[in-house]
Amino acid sequence: MFCRNSGHFQAHSLSSLDVLWQSLATNSRSIFRLFYAMYFDINEPVAFWDLFNAAKDDFLVSSDTALRQQLVEFSDHRILRLFHF
Repeated sequence: MFCRNSGHFQAHSLSSLDVLWQSLATNSRSIFRLFYAMYFDINEPVAFWDLFNAAKDDFLVSSDTALRQQLVEFSDHRILRLFHF
C-alpha cells in the first residue's frame, strides 16, 4: 500500500496496516477485499459504478452514498486513492 506524502510515495508499515485492519468493521473489510479483488482482476482503476453494483450484489451496501462514505474513509487513511474521470 502506498500513500502520497509531500510529493513522494511512502509505504505504510505493516504494523500501521494491521492496526487499521483491526479497526475496520466487518462490512468495511469486505468492501476493501472486493475493491482489491476487482482491481487485481483488471489491473487498472475500478469504476465506481462497477464497484457499487458488485458491492450491492454482495449486500455490502444499499446505496451509492454508503459506498462513497466507505471510499472516503479508505482515502482518508491513505489505503487507496480516488480519481475523478
